[in-house]
Amino acid sequence: MMSNSEIDKKVKATLDSMQSIDEVKVSPFLKDRILHQIDAFEDRQESSWLWFTPSLQLATLIVFMVLNVYAYININSEAYNSSIDEFTETYGLGEETDTFIF
Repeated sequence: MMSNSEIDKKVKATLDSMQSIDEVKVSPFLKDRILHQIDAFEDRQESSWLWFTPSLQLATLIVFMVLNVYAYININSEAYNSSIDEFTETYGLGEETDTFIF
């Protein structure tokens, strides 16, 4: 372990090193450039959704509705249910009638 005098020397050296820190020179137009870059970045983010216009949204909604109706009709059809029943019987995936203690 270090003694107290060694620790004090290191603390003093660290505090003395703060005297050698120079003032940072900043360009007077730095704030203007940063604000300009932020504005340009926000403009790019806003323009990314411009292609999704209301007419395209309506077309997408209609396509999803048609697909949902088609899927609903197919799921409720008797042929679909019978093919699912055959599949479960073939691969033994049906409900098990065995009872277990655990």
